[in-house]
Amino acid sequence: MRYAAFISYSHEADSRRAQHLRDALHHFARPWNSMRALRIFLDNAALSADPGLWSTVEQALADSEFLVLMASPQSARSTWVAKEISWWRQGPRARNLLLVVTGGELHWDHTAQDFDWTRTTCLSPALSGFFNEEPRHVDLRWMGQNHTGDLREPQFRACVADLAAPLHKRPKDELIGEDVLQRRKFQHFRRAMVAAITALALLASAVAVYAIVQRNTAQKQRALPPPVNWPRQH
Repeated sequence: MRYAAFISYSHEADSRRAQHLRDALHHFARPWNSMRALRIFLDNAALSADPGLWSTVEQALADSEFLVLMASPQSARSTWVAKEISWWRQGPRARNLLLVVTGGELHWDHTAQDFDWTRTTCLSPALSGFFNEEPRHVDLRWMGQNHTGDLREPQFRACVADLAAPLHKRPKDELIGEDVLQRRKFQHFRRAMVAAITALALLASAVAVYAIVQRNTAQKQRALPPPVNWPRQH
């Protein structure tokens, strides 16, 4: 697969959250010598001006292992989100759908084995009858629009770990340990690079000082009067 996940969301409600989530998934448990841990499709970041917009989105869906749905009342009303869900339901990886709730209400009806659509306000009707048991979801309703998306913030970090675990196909606790390990490796590498750059700077300074001393010495020697050759006494 070209992408680990495709993020489906409402631009009206979740543009900033979607960008923060994409960036966090790129960096969480990222090998210290790699650009990203996972490749995530987000339309604002990945799409260029293209007259065949839906065909490009459809190709990205086909190239994604998971669909991450950012559920909100706005996405529940979005025709684009409904279209992406409908495509995913008919695709080969339909069960690889992860819910991230960013607003509204989510209620499961254990009798009907489906969401209670009279009280659920954040899901598109395109998901009606899709789940046969209550799915787990990541709750980002606490995350305001002014959140920085900093992975050092514990609550955001925990939510990213919940979502990253199935994408990496690894247990959450193991993945958190891997993230800590890779961050330490990067810090060691950064310290080594800083030490090397500092040593090179000091060496360059020493060479420059030596060159200046040599130049000044040569200038002083050239400024001295020529030696007097006295006639020999016979």
